[in-house]
Amino acid sequence: MPLARKVCSIPGECYPWFETPNMDRLAGLPANPGMNGASFKELGDTPTCVGVRTATQKLIHYRGKPDLTEAYDLAKDLYELKNLAKDKNFTTPLRAEMIRLADKVKYPLPEEITAAAEK
Repeated sequence: MPLARKVCSIPGECYPWFETPNMDRLAGLPANPGMNGASFKELGDTPTCVGVRTATQKLIHYRGKPDLTEAYDLAKDLYELKNLAKDKNFTTPLRAEMIRLADKVKYPLPEEITAAAEK
């Protein structure tokens, strides 16, 4: 049974990684089909990702694993239950903002992000 979640006042203060498939996989259990997300174990030894977050939206891209991309409308979905990664109208502006910010600090983004933005 999942634990009750709280609204965090500090980003990252209460990310419930222990409620995700991570604990199931690390314990050697099969994936729970009712659980949203993917286990870091499936990403290999080094789970690396890039992302952008606004006050109301979030986009996370796992390098080399575009099928695991996550996008959430935090204003409507506080608990990140509905992944909008396949909604181009939602992700296109976030992807553009990610590219803009990366360019500003000269951070190299994965090619699959910049290629998707060009389409």
